[in-house]
Amino acid sequence: MNTIIIPVGPTYQFFKETLQSINNQLKNYELIVGVDGFTDSLEEVHRLVKNMCPRFKLYYSESNIGPSIMRNTLCGFTHDMNVIFMDADDTIQPEFFMNLNNNFPKFNEACRLALCNQRYRNTGIYDLNVFRSVGGYNPFLMVGEDNDLFRRFTKAGYNIGKEPKSIVNYRIHETNISKTTPDILKSMSRIYRKQTILDSEKHNVVIPYTYDENVHLIDSR
Repeated sequence: MNTIIIPVGPTYQFFKETLQSINNQLKNYELIVGVDGFTDSLEEVHRLVKNMCPRFKLYYSESNIGPSIMRNTLCGFTHDMNVIFMDADDTIQPEFFMNLNNNFPKFNEACRLALCNQRYRNTGIYDLNVFRSVGGYNPFLMVGEDNDLFRRFTKAGYNIGKEPKSIVNYRIHETNISKTTPDILKSMSRIYRKQTILDSEKHNVVIPYTYDENVHLIDSR
């Protein structure tokens, strides 16, 4: 059974389409959702997961902790060793789960990524033990957290698997955080400020696995 982890932020209005694309392929799965500080969306997201998901755990954070910490936190609520990360505003092609499940893991892979509009983002299947061992997603980053994670996988000696066929539909809209130049510049400045710590061979410092204890369970089935 697949465990799918999705943080939900301001793009919750597309969430129903995301769930529909999952249901078109799977009948038996567990969905772990974290609503990240958007009170107005909680009732609608709750209604959708109750009506559309066979098994789910719905969590909520009153403060906006960001997708990196939310994903790290939600990983603590599953016993599976492999998890699938998806975004709340994307949809998937019919062969998405079949390709990922059949091809992972191979060749010491930490994860296998799904090709999405000719790019590889965070969507894919991950070895949860490896994910935790390198510190998970970097809590200092608002954007670029996926590339930072892949860099640490590689540095730890793991491979990044990549599906050659595009199996994810990436939605472009005004709330895409990566489209906002100030956010990109702010995030990159944080990377550079932390670079001497994160990449220091002398001190061999690693990112501590960061999660939020104030993420609360709303409902489950």
